[in-house]
Amino acid sequence: MNRSELLPEIFFDESLDSTDLELFQNQYLRPILKYQHDHLMMLVKDTCLQVNPNLSNLMERERNRFIRQMIQNNQVLRNQCIGLIIGFLELDQFAWYLKHKTESNKRILQMVEKRVLGD
Repeated sequence: MNRSELLPEIFFDESLDSTDLELFQNQYLRPILKYQHDHLMMLVKDTCLQVNPNLSNLMERERNRFIRQMIQNNQVLRNQCIGLIIGFLELDQFAWYLKHKTESNKRILQMVEKRVLGD
């Protein structure tokens, strides 16, 4: 069984004039992010609580700002989030990712932040 068979189907308008990166994001990254949602949420929460045990006592706006800063600045958390996603890529997808690693990582972290914060 291919890993991609485990992933939820996400519909997007393929008729739009999309870049290769946008297609990669919509075809592969978004379904993986959806599949790994619970893992990402648990990872981010655990990491944030290790740094700030009083996270739940913060006002929602301050909590969201803290979480956003953690995702943007904590290199260990960033690498773990990226790893949770790219570990699900098939070999041909991973080869494409490696050629476009910088742009793909930026997209992955933007989507993780959006998903975790519920934007």
